[in-house]
Amino acid sequence: MVICIDCGKIIEYRGKRCRSCYDKNRERWTTCKVCLKKFKSCPSQKRKYCSKKCEGLDRLGKKNSFYGKHHTVKTKELISIKNKGKSRNLGIANPLWKEKPGYSSIHAWIRNHKTKTEKCEICGLVLPKELSLIKGKKCKRDITNYQWLCIKCHRKYDSGFKWTESQKQKLRYIAKNRSRDSKGRFIKNV
Repeated sequence: MVICIDCGKIIEYRGKRCRSCYDKNRERWTTCKVCLKKFKSCPSQKRKYCSKKCEGLDRLGKKNSFYGKHHTVKTKELISIKNKGKSRNLGIANPLWKEKPGYSSIHAWIRNHKTKTEKCEICGLVLPKELSLIKGKKCKRDITNYQWLCIKCHRKYDSGFKWTESQKQKLRYIAKNRSRDSKGRFIKNV
């Protein structure tokens, strides 16, 4: 039988502390070197930072081990020789490339590559939020086959509703003559 060194309880197994004292001593509050935030850590971990972000911030500037040092000309040549054969894996060279990408990946690609217009391409009233196919039902990676529409016009367009030129002109006339508040909502002119 052994006595706990912290509380004095009798322990029937090997060790210096009972379970409750061991758990109390295991986790300690430590202060982060960068942000001075308190965090729990075990003494065996010897942590000085609360997160990887703080660890990176502490190694900026003069604290960085490579600060003020430069690669030699020979090292630079070796690095360039090593990187010559490597490609950036764009397009078909990428191992994750698919010949027939899915609906969401095509829309994401179009969103990144097609410039967003300031107003809906049909009504010209509202900020566009959605991409709509112009022709066909199959999604292809063709920027010219997509248009930016507001939600209302997109639903009408997909349902087969066709706008006449007079309707489009009327909508644009309303958009020009109506004023908006700071949030972009229409204000009724009295």
